[in-house]
Amino acid sequence: MNVRTLLIALSLIVSINLQAKDAVWYNGTGPVSYTTQEALSPVVEAALHMFADDMQALTGQKAVQKSNGSIQIYQLDKLNDKEFDRLSKGSYPINQIITKSDAYYMGNRGGRVVIIGSNARGTAYGILELSHMAGVSAWTWWGDVKPERKRFLALKDGFRTIQVPQVEYRGIALSDADIRHRPYGYEDIFRLMLRLKANTIWPENQHDLSAALVEKYDMHVGSSPSRPLLQTAKKTKGHKEKKDGGFAINLQDDGFGYLLPPQELHKGQEGGLYYHLSQGDNTWYSTIQPGLIHTQLEAAVKFRCTRMWVAELHSPKTAAYALQLFMDMAWNPAAVTDVQSHLALWLQEQLGSTAARNIMPLVKQFYHLAGIRKPEYMDTELFAADEFGNELERYIKDYGNLKRAVEQAEKSIAPNRKDAFFALIKYPVCTAAAVATKELQAQEARHIARPQSFHHDEEALSSAVRSWNAWQEVLALARQYDDMADGKWKGVLNTETNSTIFGQPNLPDKLSAKEIKEYSNSNEVIYSRLDADKSVVQNATDYRSISQGAEQIPFLGHSTKAVKLPPYGLATYNFYGERGTGAVLRVALIPTHPLEDNELKVSVSIDGDSPTELSINLKKGSKEWKEAVKRGQAVVSLRYYRIPRGSHKLTVRALGEGVIIDQWMIDYDVDRLFYMFPVNSAK
Repeated sequence: MNVRTLLIALSLIVSINLQAKDAVWYNGTGPVSYTTQEALSPVVEAALHMFADDMQALTGQKAVQKSNGSIQIYQLDKLNDKEFDRLSKGSYPINQIITKSDAYYMGNRGGRVVIIGSNARGTAYGILELSHMAGVSAWTWWGDVKPERKRFLALKDGFRTIQVPQVEYRGIALSDADIRHRPYGYEDIFRLMLRLKANTIWPENQHDLSAALVEKYDMHVGSSPSRPLLQTAKKTKGHKEKKDGGFAINLQDDGFGYLLPPQELHKGQEGGLYYHLSQGDNTWYSTIQPGLIHTQLEAAVKFRCTRMWVAELHSPKTAAYALQLFMDMAWNPAAVTDVQSHLALWLQEQLGSTAARNIMPLVKQFYHLAGIRKPEYMDTELFAADEFGNELERYIKDYGNLKRAVEQAEKSIAPNRKDAFFALIKYPVCTAAAVATKELQAQEARHIARPQSFHHDEEALSSAVRSWNAWQEVLALARQYDDMADGKWKGVLNTETNSTIFGQPNLPDKLSAKEIKEYSNSNEVIYSRLDADKSVVQNATDYRSISQGAEQIPFLGHSTKAVKLPPYGLATYNFYGERGTGAVLRVALIPTHPLEDNELKVSVSIDGDSPTELSINLKKGSKEWKEAVKRGQAVVSLRYYRIPRGSHKLTVRALGEGVIIDQWMIDYDVDRLFYMFPVNSAK
């Protein structure tokens, strides 16, 4: 037997082996094909059209319907008797999904891909999940994520999955009253919702929503926590209210992502959750830390609030990962055990595996800096230029380093992912960096010079011009965003309404064109370095010992890895006191809301002394609450007359449930005014 004959024989053996084990549904020739039953619901037809377009992007040919397709699709609640009898003889796990809403089965049976949905939405979810498994991102349209071409697609031998949602109503509440002026409409939103397995919409304005579109995409409709369901999909037409007394929205966050204590339910009622992904009055980008979303949604499960979850946001475009995380946990909270791995996989799907590995540390640093102060709340004078090695300049410098790293990473991004990279990574990072410079350098200029001396003060002018140029960069980035993808997303950013992000800096006086030109060319270097000033500073993860049940939470807090203590659990820390003088102990907590009352409480002791209780009132609307949620830390403190020089042990104990420690510090300057604890983020 010659080599050519041997190779042909081997290829035939491989082909036969594949056919015997794997369900090959695309072999590189001809279009992907599928077979369906006789009657299908409109949302299944819509999903099949989306699937056909997905296959066009993946293979160069749209998927087609055939009598003997390699993919078999069934919608249980639309089967006729003959079809149901035939399907029942196939020993499929129908009984495990038939009574479940929105559930589906997918498996390799006899060398074919079989998708069975319990109802219309479940069938649609199964179809689009096959697209996802083939390499089509849920954000293919919204994120301009163009899939890589495929030459071969198969479902492995023995593959079998049964998917049942853990939350019945999984929804989006749009806070955008001007959706008619956006470059997208409700049909675009509904298509994304199908890919994310969401089934409920709360529009800002009910009149903007077409009843025909709602019916086509099989959506439930609500309007507010007090009216969670106005229309149940396929049971009522129009927008006539249909009350569901079986559940109520009894768990909400405070507008910044921190859950308030749950409200009591009537006997027999089930609970629901309303959660803000766009925080406060922010209409820019969602910069909420993933660790906060994850830990708060886990708490919702613990409170048994699993009948309805609704996420409020301004636009899916500007809250992409936050929305993905929310909906993945709404579908199956137990499947998202590690938010860091979840984020890494999501980045890989959007940008490719190599790019995702390179970008992950940059994304972590962005959430770190945005967690210290969100860009939309940067217009408050908090950072101290004269403390801890100039924390104001250090913060600007950290953002500058991140910006340069992102610009360097952009060079390795594949051409078909450039727009996705810009929208997801480069735009928010570079804009946040520019906003920090704009606001903090304007603060410096105001502090350095009075209006009457401003134009004669070189240091003040230098800061002012840095602020002005950063503002120009913010505007230039917004124009680039509008031009991205041939102008597809023009109008998303709301540049007219978000003054902190897009507004002119507040300078001591108006700059002249000559001053801007002169000080733009300044080579002034402002040195800043981390200097703890002999204070003792540690992140929560630096503990010596900790109670069983404590949990490290990545992507949360200024440390980026806060520590959640079990109720009345404790953590101990070793430290060395250098000065042997009076000091203040400051403990930074994540500003969660206690279940019992509005007081977030811990006790502290040094070297086994009697514990001292420390607390802060976080009642929504209070001054302490406003400061804490914008800072991302609630700081409690205790004065010590003297801490002897030498080695010591600090004990911090949670006095109640939900206590999360971020950082702590022994500060020998008891009257110090500062913003950031002088320590690098946790590893």
